[in-house]
Amino acid sequence: MGMYGDLNDFALTDMLAMIAQRGKSGTLRLSTATDRITLSFDRGVISAVSSGEINQHIGRLLVRHGYVREEQVEQGLVLQALSTPRRRLGEVLVDIGAVTRRQVADAVASQLKSSLVRLLIEPIGTFAFTPSEADGPAVVRDAENRIDSVLREALQLAGEWLENHPERQTVAISDDEVDPNWPAELSDTDRTILLSILNGSTELHTLALESSLPFVVFDESIERLRDLHLIQVA
Repeated sequence: MGMYGDLNDFALTDMLAMIAQRGKSGTLRLSTATDRITLSFDRGVISAVSSGEINQHIGRLLVRHGYVREEQVEQGLVLQALSTPRRRLGEVLVDIGAVTRRQVADAVASQLKSSLVRLLIEPIGTFAFTPSEADGPAVVRDAENRIDSVLREALQLAGEWLENHPERQTVAISDDEVDPNWPAELSDTDRTILLSILNGSTELHTLALESSLPFVVFDESIERLRDLHLIQVA
């Protein structure tokens, strides 16, 4: 029997724990105003994650982690499109020797954590769980990749963010006049964050997660960019 409802009415952490403890298989779809996240479960274990956020796609994550080159991902996408039935990109990249299964698992865990943090920070949306027929005893899980471990890390990150950012914040390029010498004032971190904003990142918490920086360091960089009148935060 499936489940559906509002994320405000059913805590996401409780939902994931229940699926894991009962060894359920199926698909959990989480929809918000800014993202669509799909978690696939195999007897209580998350087997795949997909997100509507382009920067959260598994290929981009593997490139960001330094596991593959962009041309390898492009090759994998072509082979994925030709496969019948359609295979997961991670599986294709493993088969052609571009990555290891452990590297894909690490990227999936990173993707899941970032997706969960976004939902914990802004739990506005709906969920729908569609079970499959493969329910049964939960499969043996690697202790280093257990869902409860990922959940703890996501809860900690979300708590740290909300402690200093109680309101939803967006960021955009400023229209103010700037000092022509502003490039000399920027650190490498500032440039990376500014480039992400130029490429379309508008949610401050999503931008922070994409940067993979400690939140304190991220906030300091945002303040420098604001002081230079390069960005505005609302």
